[in-house]
Amino acid sequence: MKTPLAILFSLLFFSSCKKDEKGVVNMQPLGYTIEGSASNNTTYAYLQKYNNDNNFITIDSVPITKKEFIFKGYVDNLEPYQVVVNEEVYPLVLENTNYTLNNNVFEGTKLQEDYNVYYKGLISTENAFVYQRNFINSHPESMLAVVVLKTMLGKTSWRINQNKLAYEALDKSIKQTHLGKEINQFIKTHESLVIENREEVSVTIPKKENEDKVVIEKAKTSKSKSIFKKKSQKKVENIVYSGINFEADDIEGNNFKLSDIIVKSKYVLIDFWASWCAPCRKQNPYLVEVYNMYHDKGFDIVSVSEDRSKIAWQNAVDMDGLKWHHVIDDFNRLTKLYDIETIPHTILINGSGEIIASDISPYILKTKLGGLLRN
Repeated sequence: MKTPLAILFSLLFFSSCKKDEKGVVNMQPLGYTIEGSASNNTTYAYLQKYNNDNNFITIDSVPITKKEFIFKGYVDNLEPYQVVVNEEVYPLVLENTNYTLNNNVFEGTKLQEDYNVYYKGLISTENAFVYQRNFINSHPESMLAVVVLKTMLGKTSWRINQNKLAYEALDKSIKQTHLGKEINQFIKTHESLVIENREEVSVTIPKKENEDKVVIEKAKTSKSKSIFKKKSQKKVENIVYSGINFEADDIEGNNFKLSDIIVKSKYVLIDFWASWCAPCRKQNPYLVEVYNMYHDKGFDIVSVSEDRSKIAWQNAVDMDGLKWHHVIDDFNRLTKLYDIETIPHTILINGSGEIIASDISPYILKTKLGGLLRN
């Protein structure tokens, strides 16, 4: 039989003290444990948290010993996390409880089980954006909906608008949670910044799908037809730029605008690719050669990734030595804009915003730039 002192000791062992806003001491659980196994002992396991820059940041790492790893810690609020082991990603909705990696998914709570089902659907869908929006619309009273919305946040005007629509679909009770309030503040802050910094040439995708096809068809049937509308003009560094200007999140989570690059370059290659695309990776060394040869003469590259894994994307960029601009094609907006169905696919644009070549190989590109930039 346990003595009162032993019982008190047990309570203290499994709990910790924390004062609330009024100074009242409350008993708190010690935190979470995350356990799992790996195929080897030569690497680390990483615990990453989703931040507001459309990215995961590493908050903890532990060595894999005897093919096993364990994280311990404490969280104040419900947040989306992920554990990365040998470049494999395991999503996690982290609460102060015990989690175990079984059959390549984490188990521990009902919310985590639901998140596993959601994530399985996410990585298998052809349109992640539609899938996420439909999930939020059909689960407005679930905390999982606000967790999903957290992973959708972005700073481009298009993303902010979509984030706002998704947030408005949430139930009032979910909006009042810590995570709900955080997302609302993020949307309001960046919405005001976009309004303040909005430029005249801030057009993204045409409103009607058939407009995309008309634009691209005109480009295909002419040697040098502009894909840009002549509705508005902006003068940057003495160069007149007019027309559609796509924006997207770059690999650092910052806002990228195509026009910012075009007006500073003589020629820009838009390269559609993905880390998992073998033909894309095979042509990367040749693109690196062309870039190094002509970059100082006015040539630049913008690689548009179709990746869903930020880690795989970043690793491929680093491994292949791609030192130019990189953006993510969130929800396949940009492939639809250019009517692209397969990758790799490249589009060469001049400083006036005209398509002068499409689906051009690195060898042909090298020869063509040699003629265009010989002076």
